[in-house]
Amino acid sequence: MQRFTLIFLCIAVLSCNNNTAKDTAKDKTVAVTTPVIETTNPLLGYWVGFLGDNKLNLSLQQVNGKEISGKSIAAGNYRDIKGSIEENSDAYVIHMTEPGDDKYDGRFDFTIKKSGMVCSGSWVPNDKTMKEKIFTCSKKEFTYKPDAGLYPEASQKLLAEDDVANLIKSDLRLMRNSIYARHGYSFKMKDMRDEYDHEEWYIPVTTDVRNELTAIEKKNEVLLKRYEKYAADHYDDFGR
Repeated sequence: MQRFTLIFLCIAVLSCNNNTAKDTAKDKTVAVTTPVIETTNPLLGYWVGFLGDNKLNLSLQQVNGKEISGKSIAAGNYRDIKGSIEENSDAYVIHMTEPGDDKYDGRFDFTIKKSGMVCSGSWVPNDKTMKEKIFTCSKKEFTYKPDAGLYPEASQKLLAEDDVANLIKSDLRLMRNSIYARHGYSFKMKDMRDEYDHEEWYIPVTTDVRNELTAIEKKNEVLLKRYEKYAADHYDDFGR
């Protein structure tokens, strides 16, 4: 009886381990579906300029024959774009559309000249009440720079309460958002776009930086949010 029980337990353990291995393999398969920018193709990468008053990043990620796909990133919008690419003697002619399920979606028609690799074209909104916008972009590389912009200490060291206790709410908020800007966060808030869009080092690459923050930045974020709330709750104490 004991021998039978031992054999049964061994079979159960082996079966459990086998199922776990299958689940892990399934997870790995899902994980690798995220598009990766091919650095060997000179067309692919971040093409950065301005769409109206907002900084634009056309993130071209994959080329498959005459098909091209990527993301458009501007003013807190992070949209899939896909379309076609044609090559002539002077340039690459590209047409890409956003999904169409957002009121700010539209179509990008642009060329990338082989000489100088400059990207220029237009964005035509699906909403006919909105105006077409012209843009020019150049290829940029995104690099996280902990010393960039205002309040670099928020990314470089653990802040103490003495570092933030005497700051007003607007400065606390700006310090906190400086952390996000260094990681390429695309801001929906106009005042933050006005603050960072014209900074050469700033490139909007994402709308979610939660997994990108360093351990120091995460702790500073908590501290700054706490003092922002305190400043809001005690606004009259600071005067108007």
